[in-house]
Amino acid sequence: MTTANEATAAGTIGAKMTATLVLILLCNIFTLRGTCAAGTIDGYLILGQSNACGRSHNTEFGDHSLAMPYDDGIFYAFRERSYTTGEEWDTSLGALRAHSGSSGGGRVGAEITLGRRLAEWSDADVLLLTFCSSGTRVSNFLPNVQNLYQPMIEFTAEMEIELGPVNWQAIFVITGESDRMQENSLFQGRVATIRQALADDLGATTLVFARLKSNLAGNFSDGNEGAAAINAAIQQWAAEELSVEVTVSNDDLDTRDDVHYTSDAYAVLGNRLFTSFAGLPISSDLDGDGLVSLRDLAVGKDRLVAANIVRNLGVRVGPNLAASAAVPEPSTLTLAALGLIGCAVRWRRGRR
Repeated sequence: MTTANEATAAGTIGAKMTATLVLILLCNIFTLRGTCAAGTIDGYLILGQSNACGRSHNTEFGDHSLAMPYDDGIFYAFRERSYTTGEEWDTSLGALRAHSGSSGGGRVGAEITLGRRLAEWSDADVLLLTFCSSGTRVSNFLPNVQNLYQPMIEFTAEMEIELGPVNWQAIFVITGESDRMQENSLFQGRVATIRQALADDLGATTLVFARLKSNLAGNFSDGNEGAAAINAAIQQWAAEELSVEVTVSNDDLDTRDDVHYTSDAYAVLGNRLFTSFAGLPISSDLDGDGLVSLRDLAVGKDRLVAANIVRNLGVRVGPNLAASAAVPEPSTLTLAALGLIGCAVRWRRGRR
């Protein structure tokens, strides 16, 4: 015969079991990251000169940027450093915001869309860190040259003190306008040296290049031949090595002063950098959020249909979405959790 205390204890155990199973079910159904574990951060570094810093004005953007930032699961950090004086301009770790730099405040760059795309794609939280120096050549970032490389590594270390360990995934290289004027034949070798140093210091080996404009006008037009040579070098490098990628031609992007991109052009550049990194095809912005992303595949379709579309396209996706795309039915964990919840509820009622 069951005593009142035993019944109460059994009821408490049953209630706790039910609550635990409900939490498991909710985590499996609703989590955007594919896991309830916290603390994992994937790091991405934007490296380069003034176009890496960004020279557009945040007031020129529409709803797809600062007005509607994608800040879920992503941290932004920015530092511009003068390679001659060592003066620094920082935008503190946090949400996406316009930054100040050597050219004044209210500026943004390719991070405006790159960060949001990475946050949507990644199963982990994301740190997008920009370290840039206006007017530099890639040679200024070499590890044996003072004033840039080591301060850049120190900047990454500062972020890890605030956020915890970071798994550095890729380096986005937005530089070369100054290199195309001279010594362009040495560009690839110098970038390779920087890449090896970053691999040693951060563990990231994947490089993604923003292809240089080869049709600059005005005072910069005399370097177009050098830009074409640099583009050819990195294109060949990307063809030979899987962990080196390059954007499609950026000759169609508008500039405001013959060399720095316009606000809309930076938004496009951020998308192209992400697409080159993730291997995702360009499609239509069906959900109207100003971005072309995997979310567009789900417009007007349920999750399983959207997952099957992604699977059938054979594209590279984040681990969470890839896992969901691998099965045409609700996951085994979901069905098992539902069954266990039902059993727990019936068992509890039977003990009363």
